[in-house]
Amino acid sequence: MRWFLALLLLAPCATAQLTAKPETWTSLEGHYIADADHNDALMMYLLSRGAVNQARAAGKRFDAVLPLVELAGNLLAANNLNAAYRMWGRALAVYKGRTPGDWLEAASSLQFQLDRRIAQPGAVIHPRLSPTFVLDRPLRDALSIRITLLDPAGKPVYAPKLDKLDTLEAREFSLPTAGLTPGDYAVQYELIDNDSHVLVSAARDLILDPKLPDRIRSLRAQSEKLSLAGVAAKGPLHALAVETVEFVAAQYDAALRAPLAGYVQNLSPLTATLAGFSKPYYSTDSIVPARDLPLAVELAEGLLAGASPLAARKGDLRL
Repeated sequence: MRWFLALLLLAPCATAQLTAKPETWTSLEGHYIADADHNDALMMYLLSRGAVNQARAAGKRFDAVLPLVELAGNLLAANNLNAAYRMWGRALAVYKGRTPGDWLEAASSLQFQLDRRIAQPGAVIHPRLSPTFVLDRPLRDALSIRITLLDPAGKPVYAPKLDKLDTLEAREFSLPTAGLTPGDYAVQYELIDNDSHVLVSAARDLILDPKLPDRIRSLRAQSEKLSLAGVAAKGPLHALAVETVEFVAAQYDAALRAPLAGYVQNLSPLTATLAGFSKPYYSTDSIVPARDLPLAVELAEGLLAGASPLAARKGDLRL
């Protein structure tokens, strides 16, 4: 566990707590219990540099933003990715006209994920909030959390009451799916202030399908048969086909127990909000059953029948 106080190179202030006063914006408090994600940090870096360049090109003043961006760069150079991520978040918030405060501390810390990507209707889904750092005091701002299950059309089908956020701590929620029809759902997280304004939000995709788990287990069994039979040793095309089956089987088997998703879906709520990402996401999703499973099953069945299913294929093959 790595403790840190207000950085020595920062402007002096009476307290390390983040407030609306600019002299506190370069101060850090609390202690880390997990590391910032590298993809989040990279996206924050790109967004913050883009904000500075846009401000310069437009002739706008960015006196409050540039010091935060420069400090984040210095922190990154010192291998302090966690602190750099927080500074980039503050820079972008200020650039977008949002006043820092405890809401930003909460948004910077709390990461949101589901316990799985694929489930059968009737399963209880467990969304989770996990802090990357905690403060040794209660939050001053009046904040709440809302977790909502959205149907394929984006309409709420289950929304528990608001959960008050007093401290940065791990939380787990329970969302029932009994009685829901199969389809592509989403679970939405929102950080809300005392005036019911949504400060930060993110949605994680959830596939509800009664048959999909059995299809995945069947493909997994076929993959194991191919391995035991040594089919990959028959030649390069056989090896490539076997590797494809193994990859898809392993990926989807993992999605029954973990929240596998595309790049944007794995970004933190704060990063996604400040970046302005919204559906449709133009990034490759690793879990698209209609795209992946028919191909994997076709390859597996052909290989188990003694054929070389890739031998006759031509053109752009998307695996």
